[in-house]
Amino acid sequence: MLARRGVALSGTPLNFRFLGAATVIGISSMLALIAMGSRQEIIGLATPIALSIFLYLIQARIALAKSH
Repeated sequence: MLARRGVALSGTPLNFRFLGAATVIGISSMLALIAMGSRQEIIGLATPIALSIFLYLIQARIALAKSH
C-alpha cells in the first residue's frame, strides 16, 4: 500500500516480480517450523503473542475512550 502511495523513507521500496510468492513461501516456512516444534515451544511462542495482542487491545480501548 505504501509503495502504491509513493511513500518511501529510505530509498525505493522493495518490489520485484515474485514478491507475493516469496512472501507466501516465507510465511509458510515459518509456520511449518513452528508446527514441528514441541508443545512447550509452541506454547512458549504463543504466550507472548497472546499477551501482546491483549495489551494492544487494552491500549486501543483506552485511546478510543480518551478521543470521545
